[in-house]
Amino acid sequence: ILKNCYDADSPSAEVRFCNMCNYDFNDLTIKEQAYIEIRDRGSGMTLNTVQNVWLRPATPDKLDQKRDKKTTPKGRIIQGEKGIGRFAIHKLGERIELYTKSEGNNEIQLEMDFSEFDPDHANLFNQSSTHKLLEEVNNKWFVNEPSKEITYSSGTVIRIYALREQWSNKD
Repeated sequence: ILKNCYDADSPSAEVRFCNMCNYDFNDLTIKEQAYIEIRDRGSGMTLNTVQNVWLRPATPDKLDQKRDKKTTPKGRIIQGEKGIGRFAIHKLGERIELYTKSEGNNEIQLEMDFSEFDPDHANLFNQSSTHKLLEEVNNKWFVNEPSKEITYSSGTVIRIYALREQWSNKD
């Protein structure tokens, strides 16, 4: 996941483990639940990039840049490839909030529930009996003006909720 921060030319990345004492209390308000937050001040993404690259696993975007020996505007060699970071997010938790803003554009907000992909998590409100493809899952999109989370010219914030494992200070 942090490779994406590097690839976005972020000068730093912050990873926070919040409300870990509330692990597995998923009926709390979203801000009270345990979550992992990754925040950077990189180049951010446009709505088009989120829809056509970030949300499409195995997109060759970064792989093509690596193959063509392209570097970022700050001269960094691309590290990410084929959406591995997005898959890592799914491994950590079932729900995400993503906020991203590229310079000169509005902030994009995406809310996604990965449990919709898995029929093993069916319940009274989710009666799916088959696996779904990414395009079959309803994501919530918002274009925020003014920005809700990104207070600088560009960057990305990802919050991962409904964590699959409990984390402690030792981890």
